[in-house]
Amino acid sequence: QLACPLDLGCHSVHQKYGGNSEIDVSYQYLCIFLLSDSSDEELVRIKTEFEAGRMLSGEMKKKLVDVLWHLVDKHQKARVDVTDAMVEHFMTRRPLNY
Repeated sequence: QLACPLDLGCHSVHQKYGGNSEIDVSYQYLCIFLLSDSSDEELVRIKTEFEAGRMLSGEMKKKLVDVLWHLVDKHQKARVDVTDAMVEHFMTRRPLNY
């Protein structure tokens, strides 16, 4: 199987031979960041489609962007609720009890 890094005009090659999910950076990041209840099934579907050449690298990158956008949005919304008192409490030095 061939990898088509950076989508450099190799769509037809990718569609013919498929992609290599073991070295595709977008797929590796999806394995880390795809954190939903159906993530295992979704990863299997993505891997199967990508390796069969039915999903192009650009489509996988778009999926990764969607997943990361959701995580960043969730983080930004949670960050709004953080107060100065919470930060001060978190940053206070305290003894480590082992």
